Amino acid sequence: LIIISKQAILPYSLQMGNSFYLFDQADLGEVYKSFFFRFIPWLGVVVIFLGIVYALRRKHPAFYALIYLAIMLLAKGTSPPFGQLFLWLFSKSFVFGLLRNPFEKIGILLPLVSSILFVVGIEGFYNLFGKYSGTKFILVILFIVMGVYYWPMYQGKIFGRMDQPAYIEIPQSYKDA
Repeated sequence: LIIISKQAILPYSLQMGNSFYLFDQADLGEVYKSFFFRFIPWLGVVVIFLGIVYALRRKHPAFYALIYLAIMLLAKGTSPPFGQLFLWLFSKSFVFGLLRNPFEKIGILLPLVSSILFVVGIEGFYNLFGKYSGTKFILVILFIVMGVYYWPMYQGKIFGRMDQPAYIEIPQSYKDA
């Protein structure tokens, strides 16, 4: 728990990325170590935070903001802040004891809630700056830049390396069944 939580520190948890595979092993390529590619996920984080603020101001989607914060606190495990509280709960409660690797068990919920907050954040951005002429252009650039960053994930190459994807051959007996 403690060793894995060192990889799920808050900045990487907010970006919903695993630093070991993305930066240390460079499974998606060396380009992801560059400043530009390290900056791109923060654009999504900013939009999600705008979505949290916008959701809390509106009562209907506020539930998603609170769920996001709870999932984030659980997914980061024992890393700061509030890591000692998680470690204490882990040692005292059977339910938290099941979360030996919280980022992989709870972190899977982050994209679900984040996608809702991302859309709410885009709506909030458009409501704040929609009257200005370059707003649509900025949103299109945001989607293009994030699309380039996440392209390997769209292609299903998030496991294995770019030159050796971790695809497996489905046995003929499964196909026959």
